[in-house]
Amino acid sequence: MEPALLMAAAAGALAGFAAGALPGMHVNGLAALALALAPQAGAPGQAFLVAALAASPFGAALPATFLGASGEEGALAALPAHALAREGRGVEAVALQAWGAFAGLAVALPMAAAARPIFAWLGPRVAAWSPWIALAILALLVATEPARPKAHRRALPVPVKEDGRWVTHEWAEGPLSPWAGRALALLVVLLAGALGWAALRLGAASPFGLPASPLLPLLAGLFAAPELLAAARSRRPGSRAILAVAPPRGVLRHAAPGAAASLVEGLVPGVSPSQAALLTPRAPTPEARLVRLAAVNGGAVVFTLLAWHAMGRARSGALVAAQAMARPAAWSAGAPSQAILAEAALVVLSAAAACLMARALARPLARAAARAGPARWGAGGLALLTVATLAFCGWLGLADLAAATLVGLVPRRLGVRRSLGMAAILVPVALRILT
Repeated sequence: MEPALLMAAAAGALAGFAAGALPGMHVNGLAALALALAPQAGAPGQAFLVAALAASPFGAALPATFLGASGEEGALAALPAHALAREGRGVEAVALQAWGAFAGLAVALPMAAAARPIFAWLGPRVAAWSPWIALAILALLVATEPARPKAHRRALPVPVKEDGRWVTHEWAEGPLSPWAGRALALLVVLLAGALGWAALRLGAASPFGLPASPLLPLLAGLFAAPELLAAARSRRPGSRAILAVAPPRGVLRHAAPGAAASLVEGLVPGVSPSQAALLTPRAPTPEARLVRLAAVNGGAVVFTLLAWHAMGRARSGALVAAQAMARPAAWSAGAPSQAILAEAALVVLSAAAACLMARALARPLARAAARAGPARWGAGGLALLTVATLAFCGWLGLADLAAATLVGLVPRRLGVRRSLGMAAILVPVALRILT
């Protein structure tokens, strides 16, 4: 392999990790910047962007864990990751995501070789089905919503003093029918879908000329802000940073379903890793769920690249920019070419390096979170999200963030799945294609 490609891939892995780790940044924004600065970069530029794509899920594990904030790819993984961090298990949460993403990528590589004929034949035919697939995912979520959501306020026998005020009622699971649970789930879907349609229609514009996307305030409000608000209101002392992490036992077993679900992203246009993650079976524990969701992000890198080589379809902004720099190697039949095998090696090396970087940064961040305490850490996280939203999306983005936070509080209050908030993306995608 040429030294120039190795150096470009090393720089891409570092840049992609940083883009994933910084709230508001994204590997697609990095790709747009790289294309603007070096449009004729050729093969080294392509290697830079492919490595950045492979490393970005590992960088995203850090804000997902310690802020509850992530891009569209890791929106669902942020929920269990941040919950573990609030228990003082941030290092473990980052490790589980790093292992899960790398295991998902490793499992997806042989699956991609077997799925190449399916992509070549089915890919061009499935584009027309994508809105119906998005709607089917939502229907499945609503139909399988548990029958006993937390929808009743119950009077306490004796008032309890919490955070300096007397509490006389609590939210508790009520004896609701399965249809009541589905009705509440449908309400959340309609609210999130309407919010997403309005936010994506209005768009976003950075006052500083930075790459803007309405997805930042939308997803931060739906998934991160409610958790940070709960932390900011907490009066508990800071949790001790637990430095021991779970051994990687059973990671492959839990990662395999996530890697299989990520196949949908490469096959169906408009599907993100978080949307593909909705198709994974329910995991037995929060830790297993975190591994499974991270595996979707790792496997999505492989199947996005497979769609690029087998069908000539760039499913991400990073690959659109890479394709503008140099033509991708085609894989239409038989075994992969030497160029594709070399690219696979770069992807694995970039992912391994990013995995090590995530593990190395998790400990100092966990110690900082433990020293600050949940209230200060939550308030700081909210302030960081607000500044990032203002910098990348302007005042309109702040309005989107406030509205999305209000909608994001609804599932938490009703006790229904917070993953229903992904309707904010699934519904607009389906409507855009159908109309």
